[in-house]
Amino acid sequence: MLEEDDESVFTYERFNGNRTIRIIANFTEEFQAREVPDNIDIIIGNYPEQRVENSMIKLQPYEAVMISY
Repeated sequence: MLEEDDESVFTYERFNGNRTIRIIANFTEEFQAREVPDNIDIIIGNYPEQRVENSMIKLQPYEAVMISY
């Protein structure tokens, strides 16, 4: 887990060769924003669209997303 003290958003990574897979899950009923690397690919999420601006992903309530970079 990347941020063990974060009680709102669960984030962890797995590595596959030269790619990193990151799971980011918002477990609150509030919007959350977290920093992500530049040039990410969004693999899957439970909302139709994910919002990434200026290296920040903006998670809707109870949103989870899988990214790679």
